[in-house]
Amino acid sequence: MRSPLLVDRDENIAKAVELLDRKKDTHLVVTDEGRVVGIVSVKDILRTVLDRLRWGSQRTSKLYVSAVMTENPLYVGLETPIHEVAKLMIDKGISSVIVAEDLEDVESVGIITKRDILRNLRSLYDARTLVSNIMTRNPVSVNPGTTIKHAEWILREKNISTLPVVEEGALVGYLDARILALEIAWAYLKGDIKHTRTFIESTTVEDVMIAPHFISKDKDIYSVAELLVHKRVKGTPVLEDDRLEAKLVGIITETDIVHLLVREH
Repeated sequence: MRSPLLVDRDENIAKAVELLDRKKDTHLVVTDEGRVVGIVSVKDILRTVLDRLRWGSQRTSKLYVSAVMTENPLYVGLETPIHEVAKLMIDKGISSVIVAEDLEDVESVGIITKRDILRNLRSLYDARTLVSNIMTRNPVSVNPGTTIKHAEWILREKNISTLPVVEEGALVGYLDARILALEIAWAYLKGDIKHTRTFIESTTVEDVMIAPHFISKDKDIYSVAELLVHKRVKGTPVLEDDRLEAKLVGIITETDIVHLLVREH
């Protein structure tokens, strides 16, 4: 485990966004008078901000961490085996687990995220599994002209976190929940959005996507883990071979790799 990033429940959400962005992290542990009271993920921020935009609300000064966080977060004891932590993530559909004997003393609290598991994958999993064995085939993708409103709807409706961006059959970009959340949240919090409906219906995936990264289907999962940690992304497109022009054949995510630890036990 590692020490978590902390934020007070009464902080403005801008503080949470700034902290997640600056530290390149995905979760914040929420505190109140020295105890843990919740957890906030980038997905929580994305959904909250977009819901407010849909309703035309721009009252950023009234949006606090307490309105976004998940209350009464799950936690496990210090001696819990890592495969049990992984199973809890999969079973509950979450990306992080707090590690503590109780939540009364924030100084003794740690956190494990899916990305932390990937960082230590070689010591946790010793079978050379190929990308093609665990990737999701025929992945959901979008084109550069897709609106961010529709892209977020896809992420939410399909319960996924990653979107390859494809144009005329070629991979041209990458988008995931964290990237989308930070882009939208910063525009919202800085007051750059003058007309909310116009913003979410006219801003496209091309405006917020990052340059494409990928892995070929014949690489092993250690290569995937290293790529995801290095790029700080939630997944990566899988191509037929090592050429960017190659056919998109799948997507592989943090969750796919965490599943392996669960299956081994």
